[in-house]
Amino acid sequence: MKIILILILTSTFVVKASVVFVDKNATGNNDGSSWADAVISISPAVTIAASGDEIHIAQGTYLEGIQIDITKSLSLIGGFSTGGGAQNTVQFETIINGNDSHRVINSHTAGGLTIVLDGLTIRHGNSTTLGGGVLIGTSMGVNTLSINNVQIMSNQTTQYGGGIFVSNTNTSITKSLIFGNTASSISSVDAKGGGIYFENSDLIISNSRILGNKSGSSNTNNSYGAGIYIGDLANVKITNSVINGNNLSCKQACNGLAFASGSDVTLVNSNVTFNTYTSISSVINGSIFMSENTIEFFNSIISHNNFDDIHLENGAVQVVNNSYIRYANPVGNNNIDATVIGFDAGFVGSNISNFHLLSTSILVGAGDDSLLPLDDFDIDNDGDFGETIPLDLDSNLRISGASVDIGAYEFQVLVFYDGFE
Repeated sequence: MKIILILILTSTFVVKASVVFVDKNATGNNDGSSWADAVISISPAVTIAASGDEIHIAQGTYLEGIQIDITKSLSLIGGFSTGGGAQNTVQFETIINGNDSHRVINSHTAGGLTIVLDGLTIRHGNSTTLGGGVLIGTSMGVNTLSINNVQIMSNQTTQYGGGIFVSNTNTSITKSLIFGNTASSISSVDAKGGGIYFENSDLIISNSRILGNKSGSSNTNNSYGAGIYIGDLANVKITNSVINGNNLSCKQACNGLAFASGSDVTLVNSNVTFNTYTSISSVINGSIFMSENTIEFFNSIISHNNFDDIHLENGAVQVVNNSYIRYANPVGNNNIDATVIGFDAGFVGSNISNFHLLSTSILVGAGDDSLLPLDDFDIDNDGDFGETIPLDLDSNLRISGASVDIGAYEFQVLVFYDGFE
């Protein structure tokens, strides 16, 4: 009886997060207590908020003048209309602009924080150290970071992580865009991670796009991972996503045009496409570069990169099943043999932006349904986290025909009202 009483009492005390409101156009008391009295900039709202609170930010461009320092668990949520209402990130874009003068968001504390970034555009950040747009890390313990429906664009750093640098922080990136960020090296440091630099924890990327990022060295150093760089002691899974159109420049070795990793990586129904290099060096180590550990490539595509291969060194291992690698016939289960003369994978277009499948593509229905993960982040917002991930990168059905397609985009089988296709 005493045990039951304790459980009942424990469940009674549920702390509900408070909301601090931000609206650059508000004219009220500037205390954040309501939309009418919203704080007019974000940094003061972060100071006002208690640990665990949400900060709701109305549409508009916010030039803070300094980086936003987060030292407690917080959720920064954008996409609201001036004066409030339902979140709509397309209609009510919330932009935090570093004006190319400072990093946009920074959190480097003793650890144990939970940070949520939702419905924001983070752009034009600039750092001479780590993380041009966002830096999240900890010297002790492990943080948790959720990035959902966020655009991280046109940020730069002269070290690691042009768009975002994350360390010791278990992270999910869902329905987001990492675009046009740059990591450059002008000193004795290698250039790593134009879009994302990640280390020492778990990373899940789902239904997201890593596009047009750059990593490059103007000196004698190496360059790694124009799209993503994964350091040591990490575990990474990338699902329903594309790493496309990134560029690696170097005077020494170019290692991983799309991404480079020193930790385990799994790609499921993802595309690594049109990644390029600019180099005076003859050492080009793959569109994917793996040092040690294992890369698993399931239901996925490597195509139209300057080099369409997985470079393995220091005992790294690859596992490739139900996948297509241009010009290759990789060892594994049910892979596509692309070594046949005149082979055509059947893409709608072989340009930088279109790797959708024709109805006649050999990749249609050639995937393995059992390799799909569960919908851990409720991509379709139906409250069912136990179902197989239901949507592709275009938010269409992930399985439209008899079985799943290879790649991030599912060919949509048309079914008419009378049941005939």
